[in-house]
Amino acid sequence: MATTKSGNAAEVREDGTYASDKDTQYDYVLRYIAESIDYRTKKVALTARAIEAYKGFPSHDGYINAINSYASMWDKLDKQKADDIRVRCKSVKPRKNMIVMRAIDSMVAQGQGGVGQYECSVSDPIFEKTPELVDALEATAMDFYRRNHIDSLLSEALEYAGLSGAVYSFLDYKKDRPLSAGKIEHSLIPDTEMLIDPIGAKRTHPRYIGHQDKMVSWVDLKNKLIKCDHCDEYMLKSINNVDTLLQEVEYWINKYNGDFAAMFPAITGDIGGHYGSSPMMSFFIENLPHQIDTFYKSSALAWRERNSKYDRHAGGDTSMGKNDDKYHAQDVEVCYLIDLENDIQFTVVNRKFIVDVKKHPYHATVPYDYFELDPYSGKAIDKEGHADICLDSPYVPLCYKKSLWETYPYSPIVHVLDMFDDICALESMVYHTISVMTPITFTGNPKDIEKLGAIAGVSGEAIKGFIGNSVTVLNKAVDVTPAMSELSRLESCIMSVLHGVDNKEQAQMIGNRATAAEAMQAASLVSQGLNSLIANVETWAEELADKMFK
Repeated sequence: MATTKSGNAAEVREDGTYASDKDTQYDYVLRYIAESIDYRTKKVALTARAIEAYKGFPSHDGYINAINSYASMWDKLDKQKADDIRVRCKSVKPRKNMIVMRAIDSMVAQGQGGVGQYECSVSDPIFEKTPELVDALEATAMDFYRRNHIDSLLSEALEYAGLSGAVYSFLDYKKDRPLSAGKIEHSLIPDTEMLIDPIGAKRTHPRYIGHQDKMVSWVDLKNKLIKCDHCDEYMLKSINNVDTLLQEVEYWINKYNGDFAAMFPAITGDIGGHYGSSPMMSFFIENLPHQIDTFYKSSALAWRERNSKYDRHAGGDTSMGKNDDKYHAQDVEVCYLIDLENDIQFTVVNRKFIVDVKKHPYHATVPYDYFELDPYSGKAIDKEGHADICLDSPYVPLCYKKSLWETYPYSPIVHVLDMFDDICALESMVYHTISVMTPITFTGNPKDIEKLGAIAGVSGEAIKGFIGNSVTVLNKAVDVTPAMSELSRLESCIMSVLHGVDNKEQAQMIGNRATAAEAMQAASLVSQGLNSLIANVETWAEELADKMFK
């Protein structure tokens, strides 16, 4: 039985966690993580769909769905006809369209004008700044800008913000890194991996912020955790709980060789199994299927596939190589979450185990020297002062748009995804029409051709040529003009919503004798809707520099 600092026994609560003081104090963090992940579910789905649209693929095949709907009308009247329609059209693949990529790339090109170069201007109303100090600060800013390749990362950030709505810069201070390599590391985190307060958009002070790292080595992470005599017992138990969980995962996956259909019922029915019947182990067994399905199923399937390939090539091609015939659960998902109201940073493994707690993680006191004049002697007296440096979090958001009716920052691309699917369906229809309904050729007597044309109402032209005995050819033309007009209209609408520069519209504005300056002016007129994004880029750069210095 575990004990608290006071020596009392630490009971196990209904959810399986120890009812120690630490656990009672910090278990709200687990609710924060669950809340954030639940609220961002829709955003993750829309972002995945937007990325596929950027690649040119629709979320569903609207043309085939329409054909199946048409064929289902004939199921009762003529089953054979319905089956023939499905068989002949099942090979029609959804066609790609790159209009979203063109619009996003145009937006990125326009948005990069927000920060053309890194300029640092020091603002401090208290201390007097010498030219040497200002030069040193500007050199520091430029060094950070160049070492972390902010100019090249900006295009990546804008592209993702256009697809998902936001991207976050993360600043990490590397204590062990030599000064020549730069102490501060800058990286980009997609907002689909961020832990954002869902009501933070409606408040000036959100409750928390953080992010997730997937596939992190538990061995490496455990070595980085603080180990000392003053560590709280709850922290140690959390670490041990992660070790126990990983042992359970390895045991069941190896026992059933990754057969999840048989594994999950066996786990559920083995309460109090091979590791004993303690309340904590019963809790592990009850929740183990969900843990495996969420965090370890994909890696277990990859491990099983690798071993099956090796077995098929056993004795022959050994390049398939089997590193180990046993599955090892070495990786975990780690959540780094900052409680902004209480100024505490948490490290949580698999959204369940709090393995590290740091209070005031981004506070520091910096000493500095100054002098004061003695009012009696007039001499300068050297003194030492201290300045408190406070950083709320190391995250800097670059948002596309914010609105009170959206929980998270969003991109206008959400308004055109259905329209993009319609475009791909039209592309499939045009391609199918052209490939299947190619000009039909009739050969026969001229009078027969004229009668056929009059009876069938075939549009086209009759070419009368006489080769030997009278022969005429009639070509049936297929008119796809309505479909092409609708395609053009939908593409123009997508470019307009995403504020992309339409080449045709720009050409109409400037003519064919425009100078480079006139062309840029026309492009800026077309992309006026990006002004808010460019302002957000400037704000992002300003906040990034401020947090870099802190």
